[in-house]
Amino acid sequence: MQAAAPMPGPISSHFFETHAQLDQAMSECLRRPGEVDVEAFDRFRHLLLRHIAQEEKVIMPALVKKLGSPPLFRSALRKDHAGFAALCVA
Repeated sequence: MQAAAPMPGPISSHFFETHAQLDQAMSECLRRPGEVDVEAFDRFRHLLLRHIAQEEKVIMPALVKKLGSPPLFRSALRKDHAGFAALCVA
């Protein structure tokens, strides 16, 4: 018999929910082919930048504390975050 998977904690649940909100916000931006809904994009941009900040302030320190400093993962995530942020403020 397999052990039941542990229930996600409040932090994991929050980030799973935020990812779902980002998916929904992106879909709203692109719901009309060939057009970008500017108000929806502003909402997406706000959610994404907030999410990035939270990952940098909560997830990264927790991972470093638990696993040490996984340099390749941290580097890749920071690179992704920097690229997404640059696209959002350009």
